[in-house]
Amino acid sequence: MPWKGTTLAPVSTKHIHGSSWLLKSAYAPTEEIYGSVKGQIGWKFARYEFRDPLLKVQSKCNPESRSPDATNAFGIVGVLDRALTNEATGGGMIEPYAILGLIRNHSTNPRNRFPDPRPSFLEQECISIGTEETAENKDNRIRSFTINGPLRKLALSTHSLIPTSEPVLPLVDLRIFGDFVDHYAVMVESISFDDFSLSSRSLKRFCRHSFERPIVAVFDTGLTSCLLIKSFYDVLQQYLGAQSATINEIESVSLILLGVDRREARRKVPACKISGSIRADPRFYVKPIELDWFDDEQVSPYVIVLGQSFLSQGALTIDLDERIATFNLAST
Repeated sequence: MPWKGTTLAPVSTKHIHGSSWLLKSAYAPTEEIYGSVKGQIGWKFARYEFRDPLLKVQSKCNPESRSPDATNAFGIVGVLDRALTNEATGGGMIEPYAILGLIRNHSTNPRNRFPDPRPSFLEQECISIGTEETAENKDNRIRSFTINGPLRKLALSTHSLIPTSEPVLPLVDLRIFGDFVDHYAVMVESISFDDFSLSSRSLKRFCRHSFERPIVAVFDTGLTSCLLIKSFYDVLQQYLGAQSATINEIESVSLILLGVDRREARRKVPACKISGSIRADPRFYVKPIELDWFDDEQVSPYVIVLGQSFLSQGALTIDLDERIATFNLAST
């Protein structure tokens, strides 16, 4: 049986400021973009713990662990500087503010513009049920997780959390275009900005391109609202301008994500609709962002990054091995 369900326990400010919680690692700081702000992230050993006593951290999965208590682990976390902390929290948060990365895989092709990959939470930890002896020969890597926004719960599992009967969203591997990590991206069938609807096909006609650039949505739980990669933002400005509208006045975004039905030879189906608006969330916005993800911006996909204005409405589930996802809106 897969192990399911835990919520990471918050660490109090007085503890995280203590020298026993943040220790120096071999990784140098890196310059990162969080939301639309640039800043420094320091990579530190940090002690974190889990509320659920069934979750154990095996030392063989985290050889750098220095904790004798299996429910506590020392792992590498990213510690945001003041500028990034303010962007991530909206201000008022006492530093340091640490993040646990939920992206497991990175690019195997090194690129000069990216540093050596930093280990994420999912890379470092695994699930152990029972004693170390009974788990010795088992592969207990985290293979699937669910982030439930309304319940504020993170569930981890050694098996898939996606039922075989559900339509699924195949994950798009952006690493083939030069991305340095395997962001959780899915194909967009159509997207509406207020009353203006478009698709990759309509943008091809509008731009008079000889090829069709796909539109993909990237899920980002650390983002507040909605960001468009600069090339997409610029094209959208032109598209809306041709219809006497401006992007600065956009009050809502709605997407239909393209999925497949696994029961019918992977027949393509509109899997789900996800939306955000200033009416539903006063923090809603649409902004451009310069993302240095791709080798060639002229042929790479148009990217829209979806944050908590969208994800807080339901549960996002990822199957890392099968490379599929689902997003289910909460019942009203």
